[in-house]
Amino acid sequence: MSKLSIDYARERIPEGEYVGRLQRVQKNLRQKGLSVGLAYATEHMPGDVQYLTGYDPHLENVAVLVLPNHLVVVGGAEGEKMFEDMGRAGKWRNLSLFEIPFQDYGDFRFHTLEEILREFLGEVPAEIGLLSAANVLSQEIVALAQKAGGSTQVRLRDVSHIMAEARYRKSPAELHMFRNASRIATEAMRPCWTR
Repeated sequence: MSKLSIDYARERIPEGEYVGRLQRVQKNLRQKGLSVGLAYATEHMPGDVQYLTGYDPHLENVAVLVLPNHLVVVGGAEGEKMFEDMGRAGKWRNLSLFEIPFQDYGDFRFHTLEEILREFLGEVPAEIGLLSAANVLSQEIVALAQKAGGSTQVRLRDVSHIMAEARYRKSPAELHMFRNASRIATEAMRPCWTR
């Protein structure tokens, strides 16, 4: 019989920690002279988006816009409900990049990146900081960011060190969750040891 309490599986990073993470990233972007940062995630590399929002994308790729006063998660309509269930921080917008042609989405509305930036920032910035590493970013999202200004190409700057440094330092809550994950994994393997 397992000695592991079911409560371990219900524990989560406190919501206030996501606020602190966002504020630190926003501050670092400001220090670099940037008003917008773009992070990206796939189901295989969810780290940057998960770190900022608590959302672990399973169905499709997603991106996050870190703005001076907002955190906006952009993805496809299929992920919106999952974000509502799992996400701890940010607002969701369906991005036209993730719209499947000829798919009937009913009442779901899709937005261009330009529309999302204008909604939350009031303008399209001249430059966007890329918070995720080059091996995580898709060519599609990079091209979309460059074209967000229409005829004026948006400059992109690699500031992935901001996210790398933020994620490197672990908070007490993160270390607690690592210990819980280790306990769960140990209990899951225990039947194999006793055979």
